Amino acid sequence: MKSLLNKKINTLFLLAILFFANSIAYSKDEDIPAIPNPPRLVNDFANIISSENEERLEEKLVAYNDSTSSQITIVTINSLEGNEIRDFGYRLATKWAIGQKGKDNGILILVAKDDRQISIEVGTGLEGNVTDYSCKHIRDELMVPAFKQSNYYKGLDDAVDRLFALMTGSFQPSESDYAANNDELPTWAFALILLIVIIFILYASKHNNNGGYTGGSGGWISTGGSSWSGGGSSSGGFGGFGGGGFSGGGSSGSW
Repeated sequence: MKSLLNKKINTLFLLAILFFANSIAYSKDEDIPAIPNPPRLVNDFANIISSENEERLEEKLVAYNDSTSSQITIVTINSLEGNEIRDFGYRLATKWAIGQKGKDNGILILVAKDDRQISIEVGTGLEGNVTDYSCKHIRDELMVPAFKQSNYYKGLDDAVDRLFALMTGSFQPSESDYAANNDELPTWAFALILLIVIIFILYASKHNNNGGYTGGSGGWISTGGSSWSGGGSSSGGFGGFGGGGFSGGGSSGSW
């Protein structure tokens, strides 16, 4: 009887922790932008690529979405305002629900210009083709060299092409690629660490009771209206996100 009671107490305690973590995570998501209206797959809030190149990327990603239902979304911002990029990227991808419900076939490429950081978030349904190691190679071999030359369009365009090739199976990473990156954390370990960090940060933030986050000078959220307008005009071809899910797959780093 005592053993059964202890099991029930432990179960209730676990459920309380999960409820607490979920509730404070939602309270923190006020720093994640709302989905632009009309929705777009390329959202250059930092204005690091020209309007013409933004539209080229948008048309390419819309065409891929139309033919495969997989959604690759690009978001650029000026600053993370103190956020950790994997945490911010994961919450953005989850809030926007990139990809299709049931297929979880969405990918987010997030670029923080002033922080010089990149994150690639991969939907659960694509992790078999687009591994953490593949994302690291995309970042280090394709994006970082181009970004160091301030050629953001080339880095993003090359990253998109590699993701297309990975998802269709026309590009296969070599075994040496995996061996060279065996020091990276597995997805489940990152997810556990991410959960712990989110709980700690958001618990502290909640108890500071300083009101809503508005960002500082040079940031990416302003009071009195949204600054998430993006560059360029809407192509009108993207119908919207479909409810995809994420579990922490991907990779991040600096340039």
